[in-house]
Amino acid sequence: MQNLSHETPPVPPAAQPGSSLTLALNAAEARLQICAADARGNMVFAQSWNAPSQGVELLTPALADALRRSGHTPADIARIACVRGPGSFTGLRLALVTASGLSRASGALMAGLDYLPLLAVNAFAAMRCGRNAADETPSPLWVVTHARRNLVHAQAFAPESAETGCEADAPAGQDTLPRVRALSALLVLNINDPAPENCLTSHVAALGGHPVFVGSGATRNRDELAASLAAAGIEYSAAGPAYDHPSLETLCQASLRAAYSHEDPQALYARPCDAEENLPRIAAKLGLDPAEARKRLDALTRGVTICE
Repeated sequence: MQNLSHETPPVPPAAQPGSSLTLALNAAEARLQICAADARGNMVFAQSWNAPSQGVELLTPALADALRRSGHTPADIARIACVRGPGSFTGLRLALVTASGLSRASGALMAGLDYLPLLAVNAFAAMRCGRNAADETPSPLWVVTHARRNLVHAQAFAPESAETGCEADAPAGQDTLPRVRALSALLVLNINDPAPENCLTSHVAALGGHPVFVGSGATRNRDELAASLAAAGIEYSAAGPAYDHPSLETLCQASLRAAYSHEDPQALYARPCDAEENLPRIAAKLGLDPAEARKRLDALTRGVTICE
């Protein structure tokens, strides 16, 4: 997210004495998630709402209610971790702006969480605890999330080590999440694009192994993905809808290990928004010159003032 003002942003206040909560927000996809942990890492509250296109109406009231019911106020929030993308443009902006507003009011530090590594951590943690049919963690793990029709975000991961601990057996508040390493860059791909560089199956074939797929993009494009992989002779596993979102436990623990500062996390969009790609057509419908519309959009996103 870009600062559109030329004014120097105000210095945020220091966190209130005694503030101890670490808050985590995720609105990257249809499921809105909020959770908070205390200074010892114990979860204080957690909520998950399957509410496509209703985040604006739900996020602030749900957070206010959770704080009230747990006996806390916004002044108790010391740190805020926010999923920064890639994902829904509206959801990402909503969560990041909410986090930024809370930070400016309370002095809470902020951190951004990348969504695809978070889903990879969540999947490896579950598989390690025996919640996957495989006896061993398949490798590589492809996290594939919905971007828009016929388009997905994709990235491959492997665990850093063969840890065997399980969060269910760990003392409360202990960080038991596995750590992951990326095997590929963050990609924006089609399932069946004829150009190899744009085709998910081509990238999966190039990496090799017996891949396992998690994420909303794999779920929503299940039949197309299966046909494309079968045509390429690739044997694979699909984790299913249970892995389309991080668990609240994973989100909470990831927020505790994040790196915090007073800087706003920057949104990770990965692709241009639909409105930007359709700008010439939209401008023409409004009777505007497409080149001038592009100039104005560029100026707005860079914080430049246009002089008439």
